[in-house]
Amino acid sequence: MYKLTAILLFFLTATLPVIIIAAPRTVTLWTFSPNKLAEWSNQKPDIEKRLGINLNISLVLQNVFTNKLQTAQSKGEGVPDIIEWLIQKNSLFADDPKNAAVEDITKYAEDSAVFSNITKGSVSWTTVGGHVYGLPHDAHPVVLIYNDTLWLKSGVNVEKIKTWDEFFKGASKLIKFEESGGKPVHFALPSGNSGLEDTMWMIWQQTGINILDNKGNPTLTSKDFIRFVKWWKSEYDSGVFMPWDWESFSSQLSNGTLCAYASPDWCVSLLDDAVKEGIFKFKVRALPLYGKSSIRTSSWGGSFLAIPRGNKDVPGIYAIMENMLYNKDSLLKLYSSSGIIPPLTNIWNDPSFEITDDRFSGFRLAELQIKLARELPLINNGGIFWDAVNAFNRNYSNIISGLVTVEAGLKAAQDEAAIIYRGPTLMTN
Repeated sequence: MYKLTAILLFFLTATLPVIIIAAPRTVTLWTFSPNKLAEWSNQKPDIEKRLGINLNISLVLQNVFTNKLQTAQSKGEGVPDIIEWLIQKNSLFADDPKNAAVEDITKYAEDSAVFSNITKGSVSWTTVGGHVYGLPHDAHPVVLIYNDTLWLKSGVNVEKIKTWDEFFKGASKLIKFEESGGKPVHFALPSGNSGLEDTMWMIWQQTGINILDNKGNPTLTSKDFIRFVKWWKSEYDSGVFMPWDWESFSSQLSNGTLCAYASPDWCVSLLDDAVKEGIFKFKVRALPLYGKSSIRTSSWGGSFLAIPRGNKDVPGIYAIMENMLYNKDSLLKLYSSSGIIPPLTNIWNDPSFEITDDRFSGFRLAELQIKLARELPLINNGGIFWDAVNAFNRNYSNIISGLVTVEAGLKAAQDEAAIIYRGPTLMTN
């Protein structure tokens, strides 16, 4: 009987089809900061369940990120499927996709109904030479936050100001209405005073002045850019700025030393301590206009997801990447916890963005931010864009200190950028 049973079992198992259950696909993501690591780790269970994958998240710090990626690519091992990297000073893109460190995803983006809903101003930061290389994580529209109490005491109603020229005219009153030892107690804006960074960076975007032409040539000596830098230097020299100090920023708002700042969505919370103090009333509005420009906002910061070059399943990874980044529920949770405005326009009508903000006496901040996100300026982000920015910044200290004229400083910056663009052997006198 035992032999008969054994023979029968063998016969049955030999004739039944073999079912192989495939293990979930493992997708590796590199991100650059502990905050981003925490954000993705919180979403990991939902992403894995929704997409049927194993998500392997690694923290690779900023100072080694690009070198580690390049080393992995050159060795052909350990390359992640997806990277999250900074919009600012990003060197992974190129006019020619063959020279980029990440895949050209233009054709997948153009066929995507989701991608068509991403605000164009955000996409311009991840597009070079007409090639889309990354999916933007955020919109980061910039607003002006100001201490209405102190501005009104100085005789200035910031709410009615239309242009930056009017703002700085009012700022001259602000710094004079109260002094200590012959020096101002209150200042109009913060600035790191290092060139196209923080406040100058945000206002420059409003000008509509490109630092590269449509062919990718640097244009740092254009009449418009010279005019802008002269205007900026004049306003800076007037004494209305104070140093941008991250460690003291909140306390400077609380004690009234700093009376306004241009704020992307991720900077709004710097105001929280001052609001809790309850000494001053704060308001928020669109940025004043630069000259005849009609651009009321800009952006600062942010990150993107991209696929490192050499991936053998770009279409599949693109689909995963897009779903990871633009899931509506995840984006709404992120907004609720951080105040970050997502770049996806078709979710902006969600009731989550209609809430009032007690920091601004019940003003609907998100509604303003979304209006401005629709107006984000398009940036001509060519191949040497960040090289041109860096060239300007290297010469900025000589300009702002008066060691050289604006024209001379910009010519030096232009020459540096031109060498990078053309190559040193092609430069002529």
